[in-house]
Amino acid sequence: MKSSIVGAAVVAALLLPPLASADVLIVLTTFNLPQHGIIRGHGNGSNMPVYLVPVRDAPHRNMRNGTSYEPQVKRPPGAPFVFLGRLHAYRDVFRHQAFAFRIPAVVKPGLYRVFVYCRACGGSLIVSGLSFSGQVLRVY
Repeated sequence: MKSSIVGAAVVAALLLPPLASADVLIVLTTFNLPQHGIIRGHGNGSNMPVYLVPVRDAPHRNMRNGTSYEPQVKRPPGAPFVFLGRLHAYRDVFRHQAFAFRIPAVVKPGLYRVFVYCRACGGSLIVSGLSFSGQVLRVY
């Protein structure tokens, strides 16, 4: 009986995908803002830069073999991405924090997505939110 339980546990461990010990993630708490408004949210990613990009220009996650991958770039993004600021710097990269960034004057009314650039994650652009497609921010 014991050996069948141990055997089942070993098989389950080999078949189940590994769980990430921690992931970089931000979540917006404001979604409709006037020009020059303040984007608020929470998440982690110590000292990582945060960007805003029009929805039409936003990169999409890639699917390979049933697994989702964030888009990757070789260096921090430039136009049409707009730099909002950096998350607070902490020793623990995954320390939970609140953030607030003022929308720069160059941002016109429209629909946007917010991304964190994680150089340590292979240059990943991580979209805000918990869904596959990310959150949409409306600037009016």
